[in-house]
Amino acid sequence: MSISRRRSRLGNGFTQSPTAWWWAPALFLCLVTLFSGGCKDTSDESEFKEITLFTMQLRPTFDEYFFERFAEFERTHPGVKIRWMDQPYQNYETKLITTFIAESAPDVINLPNESVPTFARAQFITELEPLLPQEVFDSYVPLIIQEGCKYQGKIYSLPWYVSTPVTMCNRKVFEEAGIDFTGPPQYNEELPEICRQIQENTDKFGFFQTYAEAGSLATMIVQVRVPLLDESRTRAIFNQPRAVKAVEFWTDLYRQGLVPSECLTSKHRRPIELYKSGRLAILHIAPQFLRQVKADAPDVYRNTVVGPQIHWRDHAVYKIEMHTIAVSRQSKHPNLAAELAAFLTNAESQMKFCKLTTILPSVSAALKDPFFSEPDDTPEGQARAFSAHQVANGIVVLPPPKASKVYVIFNEITTQICLGKLSASEGLQLAEERVNEILLK
Repeated sequence: MSISRRRSRLGNGFTQSPTAWWWAPALFLCLVTLFSGGCKDTSDESEFKEITLFTMQLRPTFDEYFFERFAEFERTHPGVKIRWMDQPYQNYETKLITTFIAESAPDVINLPNESVPTFARAQFITELEPLLPQEVFDSYVPLIIQEGCKYQGKIYSLPWYVSTPVTMCNRKVFEEAGIDFTGPPQYNEELPEICRQIQENTDKFGFFQTYAEAGSLATMIVQVRVPLLDESRTRAIFNQPRAVKAVEFWTDLYRQGLVPSECLTSKHRRPIELYKSGRLAILHIAPQFLRQVKADAPDVYRNTVVGPQIHWRDHAVYKIEMHTIAVSRQSKHPNLAAELAAFLTNAESQMKFCKLTTILPSVSAALKDPFFSEPDDTPEGQARAFSAHQVANGIVVLPPPKASKVYVIFNEITTQICLGKLSASEGLQLAEERVNEILLK
């Protein structure tokens, strides 16, 4: 989207030296395990060790930050060299899976939280609690690590940077539409009239809602505090009146022509493009995209006013988006890889990173820093403060089991509702039935 100023090696000291009476059978077992892909991190301490880090779309923007962090880690870990592999957002997960299939996976992996269950289920990443002391896990915001980093009750990744969406408004578009702009709208209920006025008085759009992107329907539902699944996560229970009302609201925007027709097919990158071109009044997105607006569209940036995430009048629920760091099960140095994951996500590292872009740390102590509570009056500063404040009322949306199949159904049903082939009530009833069929298989 850790422990403050920690320099000690987090993973060392957990395996005692073997005593003579069990040395021989232990060696035999290790050799057997080695040929089956296990018994890792057994090389001599003086041997050169390379740890590979695989991240998503961070180069070259953050080269200086990462190389400084790598140098610090290598200084305190003689003989260790970090190799950084950064990949674009597009097809990131596919490329990563390919490395596992080829048995050439990186040691330390940047994963969006929604990918953690998939990689844990496939046994691509390893459980971290045996590799790190409890104080590391205790340093993170409890809600974030409990809801975003676990699979079947076990921690498989460490929370890294997080964010909650904010509202960016191009006040120039509001003014062109004859709307008295006093600040970004607060509530979803305000959107239809704003969109109508902008559509009638300009050739631009008020708002862009994605409908057929993985998880779009799920977000509509959970933001009215309706769970997708029961506590056992084996049965869908989202066909409830509050969810029907929310889905009806969002799909009505499409049926009434108040959002662009391409909302039905476009993904989340499209509203960013429209906003940067000056053709979209309201962009509801993670605050780190302000950097992109500032770089690519300075005129739009100068007219941008930031506000909290738009929510419903009767309840405020903010979706937390987060990236995590996991350790590959194929790593030859799992303890060292876990140390690097903890180092990159500790308070010091996260604060340095957050000061370079509009993201939030996942470490409790860092989140209380004046950098977030006493921001400057720039769009980035305001976005940082609003986003940090929203974490207290945040939710981490975990993908359901068999998510790829479930999201295909969600996209199909949402499309049919938008096109008037199903009502919201009919659509959610059908979606719940079809999801339960998938979960029972």
